[in-house]
Amino acid sequence: MKRISIVVILLTASAFAQQQAPQPAQPAPQPIPEDAFRIVTRISVVDLPVSFIDQKGQFLSNVKISDVTVTDNGVLQKVALFDETMRPISMVILIDTSSRLSDLIPHLRKSGILFTQLVMGGSGDAAVVTYDHTVDVRQEFTSDADAVEKAFQQLPCQGEDAHLTDGVFRSLDMLKTRPPERRRVIVILGDGLDATGENRRNQALAEAQLANVSIYSVQLSGFKSQDFAEGPEPLSSMPAGAVPHEPGVPNGTNTGASGFSIGGNVSSGTALIRGAMARALTTYSEGTGAEHMSAKNIRAVENAVQAIGRELHSQYWLAYRPNNLGSTPGAAEFHKIVVKVNAKGVTVHNRPGYFYVAPTQ
Repeated sequence: MKRISIVVILLTASAFAQQQAPQPAQPAPQPIPEDAFRIVTRISVVDLPVSFIDQKGQFLSNVKISDVTVTDNGVLQKVALFDETMRPISMVILIDTSSRLSDLIPHLRKSGILFTQLVMGGSGDAAVVTYDHTVDVRQEFTSDADAVEKAFQQLPCQGEDAHLTDGVFRSLDMLKTRPPERRRVIVILGDGLDATGENRRNQALAEAQLANVSIYSVQLSGFKSQDFAEGPEPLSSMPAGAVPHEPGVPNGTNTGASGFSIGGNVSSGTALIRGAMARALTTYSEGTGAEHMSAKNIRAVENAVQAIGRELHSQYWLAYRPNNLGSTPGAAEFHKIVVKVNAKGVTVHNRPGYFYVAPTQ
């Protein structure tokens, strides 16, 4: 298949100011120019993490490639890869530390162990990023569980603003440094408020789809302080077969979606998932094929993190080479992906699609 050249406008976090010690009344961060820089990339494979869930809410582990069909904008595709081997996880935990959550932050400081035990797995790594009136990396990527938990213990609480989308851009930029065979994930803990407008949020969503990043969200705005004293129940063990294995990734498999571009008319494609645009958190979760959950107490946070871990450790990895890419140079179009399985009562979770722009050369 002819390789596809695309130009992707990556709105990265490189324009953020270097971390400074917290100072009173710091000004809000300046917006990042939309043409910060350009990167030319060549990809020709759509990679897709997929979950199959039965009527009881259990993740299936016996799905065969012969049971699965994939359509791209309604056109049947040939599945080139259907892998049930667990890929190591690289996860950014993105936490709202604005003063609106001042009653909650002390309890979140104790919750780092949930992520290290229930999500990271033996071969995973994680980073911790916070957002309020600034965006700060509290812990770079590490496989050291103690370091992740220490970053949680030192969570600040400052500022009234919530620069959620700036935090997503920073997280995406960090995930680009991870090896291509890793499963890339962002988990957001926040109340859902975002100081950024919808257009820029759609651009972040488009970049996440390009990079094949799943963005899970846990909304904390419904927290009840009287429930904090209950504390979490004992940590549940992972389901059978959830311990990560060594990845078996064929050479030449690319992450991301073929020909995806975050330039052009982003909002036209996201109309396909218009129901997810009502709030920032559901925009990111449903737009990347992940889950959005609400948590009203600290026990609910544990349940949400456990659910995220179960899904990530139960996913299949599917890939195909699209046979229906547009031929008009510079024309942008949204490609809707539909995955079906020949099994009664099974629900399929996958991201809804990707953008493609035909090369101009």
